[in-house]
Amino acid sequence: MDRYLGTWAVASREAHRESAASYVVDVRPAFDALISVAAQMSAALVATTTGSRDSAIAGFILEAARGLFDEAMDMLRSIRVPPVGRHNHAHLGRAAALIGSALSLACESRSRRLNGDLDGIIARLRRGWGELNAASKSVPGLSVLNVSECCGAHAPIGSAVIAP
Repeated sequence: MDRYLGTWAVASREAHRESAASYVVDVRPAFDALISVAAQMSAALVATTTGSRDSAIAGFILEAARGLFDEAMDMLRSIRVPPVGRHNHAHLGRAAALIGSALSLACESRSRRLNGDLDGIIARLRRGWGELNAASKSVPGLSVLNVSECCGAHAPIGSAVIAP
């Protein structure tokens, strides 16, 4: 019991901890879904731009990414955000907006074979990834895989590491 404010202060602190913990648990699936959408988009862009026979599959990948993005948005909208989670949620909101914008542009551009839209898609996707990275730093348990800081043992010598 707090000697100045009594039982109310103890109950208030406990409620604050519970709401913060609840936020972390609730936000994780939406965060993971946005990461998956960004990864699926990266795969679709690689398949499309390489001109391989697998480029036809990019449409299916983008369609799956759209469905997962819609689920992520539903999850984000349904989360009760405590004061301690506002900063994180702002990053997630910006990430969702940027990734959603890139996804919409990629879906629209697919029919035009990405005529000049590729740079805009990649720029939005990278900025969205940056917001996801920022969000991961403000909530325990959220993380993005950043292979650019890896030792390089996982990539063949002379190959470039591609990040969204």
